[in-house]
Order: sequence, then structure tokens, then C-alpha cells
Amino acid sequence: MKKIAKFIITIFIYIFEKILNILDNPDDFDPHNNTVKAYTYFQEKNKKLMDNVLEYFENDDSDSFKNLFSESVKQNYNLDLQINKAFKLYQSKGKPVFYGEKSADEMGRGTKNGYNYYLSNDCEVTINFNSGEKMEISFCIVDIDDNSPNRIGMSSIWLKDESGKNLRIIGAYDHYQKDIAE
Repeated sequence: MKKIAKFIITIFIYIFEKILNILDNPDDFDPHNNTVKAYTYFQEKNKKLMDNVLEYFENDDSDSFKNLFSESVKQNYNLDLQINKAFKLYQSKGKPVFYGEKSADEMGRGTKNGYNYYLSNDCEVTINFNSGEKMEISFCIVDIDDNSPNRIGMSSIWLKDESGKNLRIIGAYDHYQKDIAE
């Protein structure tokens, strides 16, 4: 009886170690897999990307800012004009004194048989300025688009007041938003 119990425990430990090894092996990671690991990966990736967006605003770095956008957006929208106007709005608020917690989430997903063929995400943060004003910056990014790879990248960035009203849009916008995009 002891031999059988030892054997079962040994088998259980072996299987448990194999499962842990599979879960922890980053070489097996594929963001196309519809898993919690992929979801967490994109959340963290986009929170770090928000750090870059904030840095580009602080440094008026329009070239790096423009490189975030998908080829489709670069070809179809006047990013130079939009970025310039967004920088002016951002600077008009004063100096940032506090950044709220970044929030990243999924916006859209196309999945077939556990495989992500389309995935878009968003991220947002609220900024307090020394002028006493607050502004929210959020973005939408297409992380996976197997059918239209030229859409992979940033699609739009919104600057909003503290009530959520759009003040300025960079990138793709709907026809009714033209006044705050151009």
C-alpha cells in the first residue's frame, strides 16, 4: 500500500511540475492565444506604452509620437497638425503634478478556436496639473489584426476634460469629431 501511495504521489508531483513549467515558460507564449496570459501581457504592454505617450507630451516629441500610429492612420490623417494642436492643449494646462493610476482594458476581439485574429485595447490615465486642472489621456491601439496588418498600431489618442468631454483627438476620428481633430 505504501508503494502505491508513493508511486501516486510521485506521479502527481511530476505532472504538477510539468504544468508549472508549461505555464512559466515564456518561449511558449503566443499573444494570438486567447489566454489570461495574453490578456495580462497586453495590459502591461499598454500601460508601459502610456508612459511613452506621457513622455512624448512632456518633451514635445512629435516624431516619436507619430511612430506609434498604424500605417493606415499615418496615411489617412494629418497627424502633424493633430499632434501640434494636442501639444498646445497639453501645455496650456501647466505642468503635470500627479498622474493617476493607469487603466488598460480590451476594446475588441476576434477569436476563432481559441486563436486571436483581431485584438484592440485601450489605456487611460488622469493627470493633475499645477493649474488645478485635470485631463484624461486615453488611447486605442490595435495589437493584432491578421486580416489588415497595416492597422496594427495606435489608432487614436483622446485628450478629455475631467467630465469626459473630448477636447482633442489625434489619429482616427468619426466625421462628427472633425472640429476637435483638425
